[in-house]
Amino acid sequence: MRNRHCKKLNELENFPIFAMLRPICRGTVMKRIIFAISLLSATSLFAQDFWEKYNRDFSINPKDHALCYQVGDGPIQGSNVDRKVTLASVSKMVTTYWALNQKGYDYQYETKFLVKGKKLHITGSLDPVFSSRKLFYLVSQFNKLGIHELEEITFDENLRVFTKAEQYAGTTINVTPARTAANLKDFLHTPDWNLLKAAYKDFIATTPNSVIETLGLVRDLKDLDLKVGKVSFVETAPFSESDSEVQTYTHRSPEIEKYLKYQNIVSNNYFADQIFNKLGGEVAFDQFFDQWMKDNLPDYKEQRVGFSDSDPSLKMYTGSGLDSVRDGKRVDNYSSCSVIMTIMKKMDQQLIELEREIQKSVAVPGVDQGTFRARLNSPRIARTMIAKTGTLMHTSSLTGILSTVKGKVAFGIFHQMTGAKGNAKIVQDKVVDKLFELNDGSVKFDYKPEFFFPAYEELR
Repeated sequence: MRNRHCKKLNELENFPIFAMLRPICRGTVMKRIIFAISLLSATSLFAQDFWEKYNRDFSINPKDHALCYQVGDGPIQGSNVDRKVTLASVSKMVTTYWALNQKGYDYQYETKFLVKGKKLHITGSLDPVFSSRKLFYLVSQFNKLGIHELEEITFDENLRVFTKAEQYAGTTINVTPARTAANLKDFLHTPDWNLLKAAYKDFIATTPNSVIETLGLVRDLKDLDLKVGKVSFVETAPFSESDSEVQTYTHRSPEIEKYLKYQNIVSNNYFADQIFNKLGGEVAFDQFFDQWMKDNLPDYKEQRVGFSDSDPSLKMYTGSGLDSVRDGKRVDNYSSCSVIMTIMKKMDQQLIELEREIQKSVAVPGVDQGTFRARLNSPRIARTMIAKTGTLMHTSSLTGILSTVKGKVAFGIFHQMTGAKGNAKIVQDKVVDKLFELNDGSVKFDYKPEFFFPAYEELR
């Protein structure tokens, strides 16, 4: 019997852990250890088998890509789990975790409107969603407050108005004070509305009645009347809240959890980068993550692959996953499959401790549309997983958590490839199906999608 077990161990000597055990291959305890290790090895090899097969079926060489998954708190399995990979929009999961960790799920941006006679000064808070819908909302709010004419509007450096903020999926954009001033003038000065008349009608038509009533939005264009004169950026406010002639109104944004949810459903680059920068950007994140690694994965540097000694185990240049430039060269966010999966699991655990659910911050395929409009969208999949996609010049990625009979299964898939990504996405979706199968099928959880609107209460 001993010889049979030792022979099995010899067959596995290419795996370092088994090679270390071979010299002590003796006794009943050793037999049991070897048997357990053999089962684990068989599972791991099987995982590699289906991963290799799916990739090779589509002429993709699996050695260039990474798969990792973990059932509950069991061992991390897969292929190239600790290899350096670029992240693309999966970076938004990291931004989500950082924002929730630093600000809390219920954080709200507060923008103040100081009115003195027919002058308005806006004190911003770097709220990332001063979009066209927010501006239409503000016109209604000003009219409800009896404000129909503003001779001058000034604003500070913390107000950035980007009317396409909710729809934007392009490259990194810098919203200048001049652009903010022009957008405020165009949207708040109703006498010059031309194309905006049709836009406002569409805005009302696509907004649920419950939102219109809660926020007191004006339905009929003929009832809107706001005249605006000069609009400009100022470094110093022309008057303060303490001025007895000043009336102050506050706009509180929806909880940041709702911003993050919308960001992750549609993979909104603008939201992610603005939120990331509000938290302190690259430098602040480096400091946060350095401590996070010490607390959670202190010895990880010894097992990672493809990193230089000076590389952090996760580098975020942008919150969105878009590439950036350093010293004249392109740079991309990077990490490893296992680190990203660990961060995602940590976020899930911390939200549970707060009696929150991760599906309130991350997309639910099969229910939410966005980047899952054309994939993982069957009724069978609906309400059984949360996930985030990522696609960039050289990356196609998918990461998430599955709800299965055997418990939660966290996973990450990172294809590092240029050109068309369609085949990689098919492989990723097949892997999701296989992981459900390996864990006895899916279990649905409660989830009801909510209509996203960039305001949740009237000015007060």
